Amino acid sequence: MNDLNNKRFGHLIVLEQAPKIGNDHHLVWLCQCDCGNTIVVRGFQLTTGKKTHCGCQNSNVIDLTGKKFGRLKVIKFDGLDKNKNALWICLCDCGREIVVNGSSLRNGLTKSCGCLKLEMNAADMPDRKKKDIVEGTSLGKIRSKNNQQNNTSGHKGVSKHSQMDKWVANISFQGERIYLGLFDDLNDAIEARKKAEKIYFQPMIKKYSKPKIPG
Repeated sequence: MNDLNNKRFGHLIVLEQAPKIGNDHHLVWLCQCDCGNTIVVRGFQLTTGKKTHCGCQNSNVIDLTGKKFGRLKVIKFDGLDKNKNALWICLCDCGREIVVNGSSLRNGLTKSCGCLKLEMNAADMPDRKKKDIVEGTSLGKIRSKNNQQNNTSGHKGVSKHSQMDKWVANISFQGERIYLGLFDDLNDAIEARKKAEKIYFQPMIKKYSKPKIPG
């Protein structure tokens, strides 16, 4: 028996002998590929040169090692995903490592680990805030229907007054918190809030809404 332990065959290094495959009499070896994957290979496939990699060197895999895409430098191949697309370990200029699909790199869809988008958003934030705040009111907030996590009524601006066991309705507009009343019935509190939204919010939303283009 030829001992193939620690021997190299192309991109494969033999780690140890593996159990035989079924009734096949050929010796089988566990190998590690340069890309990091491990596979089981028959000994004669290694010694005759029929198997020299795990599959990562197939012709449809474009070697991107060492190339730079935006802020990302490709370090090494990381195998194939379930769709047989090449995955690459990349080092971002910020120091973070991520795994990226090769096509995303080549097509310019992924240019960083995510830090570039964060920086662009941060740079754009003052301008976006400037456009959002009109007449002392945030258009984003008055358009939003999202409740706070601790909201118990299911409706924005309506909450339970635990000590009085009643429902409180209020609305914030142009930096002022407007008290709408205290109600025994939840539906009454919600209705008061809806009426206030029509009075305070709707005219502002309508005023700053972009006109619809016919067609």
